[in-house]
Amino acid sequence: MKCPNCKKELPDYAQACGHCGTKLEAKNTCPQCGKELPADALACGYCGARLGQPAAKAPKAAPAVRPAPVTARPSLLSGLPKWALPAGIVALVVVVILFFVLLPGPVAVSSPSAAANDSSAIPSGLSGSWNGIAVSEDGSVFEINITFNDNCEIDKTCGFYDIVNSEIHGDYAIVEIEGDTLFLESRNISEASSKANVETISLINSEEMEYYVQGDDFGTYQGMLYKE
Repeated sequence: MKCPNCKKELPDYAQACGHCGTKLEAKNTCPQCGKELPADALACGYCGARLGQPAAKAPKAAPAVRPAPVTARPSLLSGLPKWALPAGIVALVVVVILFFVLLPGPVAVSSPSAAANDSSAIPSGLSGSWNGIAVSEDGSVFEINITFNDNCEIDKTCGFYDIVNSEIHGDYAIVEIEGDTLFLESRNISEASSKANVETISLINSEEMEYYVQGDDFGTYQGMLYKE
């Protein structure tokens, strides 16, 4: 810049001439585009920048955000050796096979009818001769003798009965067993005998038994028999 009075070159920041002392007028320069503007200008007529404010700075670009690295979760099998998985599968198959092989079958349950026809249920102390007294519903008293053979079997004749001092006698077969009660059936009976509907004995011990008979013709009588 030059002094308007002495025309000497002066620096741009000079406010007065160093040669002649002339006071210099302050210039108004646009801080944005550098153009000279009138002293009273409030804005640059070239670029539109407002005066008296620092030049607008270009916005800084936002720093690029790097995505966080994805860390894979460890697998449940990652810590196992390679042979562990095949070995586990083989072990599982073996366990399943053993389960079905060793699974117990259905338990056989003996039915009451089977037990009733089992000759082994016949008491071992039954064989021998038994004597006693039976009393009927009308008070009549009968002396009875019953003899059972050794090794009786179900539904086979193995005994003999006799009403003492009478013509009533016949054979006995054990046809059914219910608990301690043995059901008898009269066979080969005498002409004076009548077929009973129910005839049972219940062995109390090896020396005594209860005797019960029920029929249509002679009613019911019962008593105790003792082994000779």
